[in-house]
Amino acid sequence: MTVERQSCPLGCDAGLDRLAIQGAGASYGVCRVCGLIVDMQRPTHAEIRAQYQNDRSSPSAYYARCEHEDLQTFRRRLRLMGRFVPRPGRLLDVGCSTGTSLVAARALGWQTAGIDPNPVAVQIARERGLDVELGFLGDFKAGDIGGPFDCVVLSEVLEHLPEPRQALEQIRSLLLPGGLLLCSTPNAASRLCRLFQLKSKEHLYLFSIDNLRALVESRGFDICHCQTTSRMRSLAGMEASTTEIGTLLRWFVAVTCRLGLDVPLSRLMARVMRDEILTVARRR
Repeated sequence: MTVERQSCPLGCDAGLDRLAIQGAGASYGVCRVCGLIVDMQRPTHAEIRAQYQNDRSSPSAYYARCEHEDLQTFRRRLRLMGRFVPRPGRLLDVGCSTGTSLVAARALGWQTAGIDPNPVAVQIARERGLDVELGFLGDFKAGDIGGPFDCVVLSEVLEHLPEPRQALEQIRSLLLPGGLLLCSTPNAASRLCRLFQLKSKEHLYLFSIDNLRALVESRGFDICHCQTTSRMRSLAGMEASTTEIGTLLRWFVAVTCRLGLDVPLSRLMARVMRDEILTVARRR
């Protein structure tokens, strides 16, 4: 069962036009005012819970394979955020998966906690000695997870959440006054994003810089930093990803890995793709 969405969930009071793309993008629409890309056939809350609890969406095997590359990305992004705080404090990662971001943050002096709805990923994180709770963002209040926090990380998560405005309001409630939000999400303006990140029933929204900034500011944050960027990717890890890459591209990835060219190609991709938006915002 799905829920048909015909209007923009960001409060634009505007309808959606069908996204002019076939295949994986066929169920998406675009807001006529803000340009938000919306999965018009989004799953129910029960279906969303089942996807993660059964390790189908954001599968733990993918993040386990990409740990080395993810560590490099998180270190770089946490250092960027560190420019806006006097010293490391308490950090919560919402959707922390196997805990790679928490490992990176802890090495930089942060006291860390995480939440994730995938029981397989949570078990892996706990086996690494990390403080991680099983559940969805809406299941917790600040006191339940050791908050309030100096920083909340939302890495490749906002696009999965059925009600982004409510989610950011709750994240604000988890932060101390002046606390920071570190958010990354696919960049809808990128052609590569539209090619690989249209995952109906998993990626419910795709944002642009403009509508993401407007959303974050409308929920009680001031933008400190916002840019298009990319992250390091493991080409070998794509086998465990939910991204539909097709037979030809799968063959190319296999040959690239066999020839030992996957690491330099991953580094080149991280420099040129610009398929994500990275935002640092401060709670008012």
